[in-house]
Amino acid sequence: MQAEAVPNRFIPPGAEFTNPIPPDPPAYNFDGCTADVVFNRIKIKNGMILLPDGMSYRIMVLPSQGEQVMAGIMTIKLAKKIEELVKEGMTIVGPPPVRTPDLTNYPACEEELKQIVHRLWGDTRFSGERKVGKGRVIWGSTPQNILGDMGIQTDFSCGTSAPFRYIHRRAEDRAEIYFVSNKQNSGNNLQLSCERSKTGVLVA
Repeated sequence: MQAEAVPNRFIPPGAEFTNPIPPDPPAYNFDGCTADVVFNRIKIKNGMILLPDGMSYRIMVLPSQGEQVMAGIMTIKLAKKIEELVKEGMTIVGPPPVRTPDLTNYPACEEELKQIVHRLWGDTRFSGERKVGKGRVIWGSTPQNILGDMGIQTDFSCGTSAPFRYIHRRAEDRAEIYFVSNKQNSGNNLQLSCERSKTGVLVA
C-alpha cells in the first residue's frame, strides 16, 4: 500500500533497482493500491482480498521505511479500516505505523494509533506473526518468503529469471495472458520450461 503522507511515490516490494530501467519484477505478481481502494473497494472472502473488477490477492503489504517516502505514517481512519479487514480475514505484511499525520484531537490521536498497533502487532521488538480475528499480521519477513511458506508458486518462471521480463494480465474471458521479453540479443539455444501460477500481492 502506498504511504499516505507526502511527498509520495510507489515502490514495489523487493524490486531490484540496481538493474537497468525498468527494474526486474519480483517473483510474485503484485499491484499497488491507495488508501481509497482500502476504504471503498476491498472485500474479504475466505482469506482472499477481492476487488470488484475480479482481481484477488493473498496478502496486503504495508510500506516499509526505506522503501517509500514517509512510510510509517498512517491516519487513524486507515488504521481502523485495516484492523477491521484483518479481523475479517485479511493477511497484512509489514511493520506497524509509528505515527499519524492527523491533527484532530492531537496528541490523543497518537495514543489511539498506539492502541491499534498493539491490538494488531503486539510486541514488535522481534519478528513475528499474530492471529487477529480471522486474519494474520506478519512482520520481519518478506512477502516472497511468506508466500513460499504458504505453498504459493511464483507467478512466472522460465528456468533462470535473469534473461526475461514479463507482464501478466487476465482477460475478461479469464484467459491468462503473459507477454515475455528476452533481455538478451540471442536465444537460439534457450530451452524454456515455463510455469505460472495465479497469485497476487496487494501493495498497500
